[in-house]
Amino acid sequence: MIDAKDELITSVGHELRTPLTAVLGFAEMLRIGNETGMPRADREEMVDFIAREAFDLSGIIDDLIVAARIEIGKLEVARVPTALRAQVAQVLEGLDSEVVAGIRISGDEAHALADPGRVRQILRNLITNALRYGGHNIEIVMSTDESTALLDVCDDGPRLPEVEWERIFDPYYRYHAEASQPGSVGLGLTVARGLAELMNGTLTYRHHNGRSIFALRLPKLTGQ
Repeated sequence: MIDAKDELITSVGHELRTPLTAVLGFAEMLRIGNETGMPRADREEMVDFIAREAFDLSGIIDDLIVAARIEIGKLEVARVPTALRAQVAQVLEGLDSEVVAGIRISGDEAHALADPGRVRQILRNLITNALRYGGHNIEIVMSTDESTALLDVCDDGPRLPEVEWERIFDPYYRYHAEASQPGSVGLGLTVARGLAELMNGTLTYRHHNGRSIFALRLPKLTGQ
């Protein structure tokens, strides 16, 4: 029987090996292509693919490191003025442009008192989660109230059973994983919530009016 540690190692290995195999394969094709005169358009397409896969690898490694630091209480975050729309734009730029082309961004600009890099890490996890498991229609909605900057990542995918609404934030928990195949590491949502809480915010899930909604709440920049 595979214990939790073995399952984690298997999942981590699978998650790292998949993009790394792609990077190595396309790098070798580029090397051969440079010798054989590969068309420039093909080379540029491969370079873009390598960049996207490297972005995924970096994200997985960041999640593993951050999860460990949060667990031992060694992670510090900044609290500076942070424009949420700008962070969304940066995250989307790092993803496949064709995949994210249909993502809608709506609402008013929201400025939080937060750590920009950690906000982007939260957003990367929420957006990739929606792309992987959610429906085809994804929307990012921003707003503010008297004290809070609000950002919702919404999709029209299947409704999670209510008993799962909190469990999906547990470390290494993978509701969507198939028993016969290693799934994701299961840290993305855990890390996202942990980072939100370190910035005096919250991250929750709910299903409303046919949409799954991951709701990020952060302290609003005073005077906004």
